[in-house]
Amino acid sequence: AACRQALRGASVRDEVIEEVMGIVVNLMGPAALPSVFDSIFKADAHRVVIVGHGPVGQAVISRLLKGERRVDITVLSAEPRTAYDRVMLSTYFSHRSAERLAMTSEEALEGSGVQVVFGEALAIQRDAKLLSYRAFR
Repeated sequence: AACRQALRGASVRDEVIEEVMGIVVNLMGPAALPSVFDSIFKADAHRVVIVGHGPVGQAVISRLLKGERRVDITVLSAEPRTAYDRVMLSTYFSHRSAERLAMTSEEALEGSGVQVVFGEALAIQRDAKLLSYRAFR
């Protein structure tokens, strides 16, 4: 809805809005819409890639989202789920619920505009600002 409003505010016709949104969804998925449109209308956004989605990675995400500056965040998780409380991992055996250990969810992250990628980092080229990874899904 915010994407449509921004485009309408820029005097873009509804059929063009639908076409652009369809292309973004087909190429990148619906979760990419806010990030793509923010990068169009808010050129001052910083792009941050976080390698590792444990408690520290989640704390960095939370801190960045609370900041005043717009940040496009992608987090690379080598585990098949989002961040969880590793300190409380031993309690899993009493309740057998991964959700009770979860610090966040994919839905919550995507709702905040954070892209979650499940995969393994292969190489980081800091000068070129490139991250090579192998996606799990």
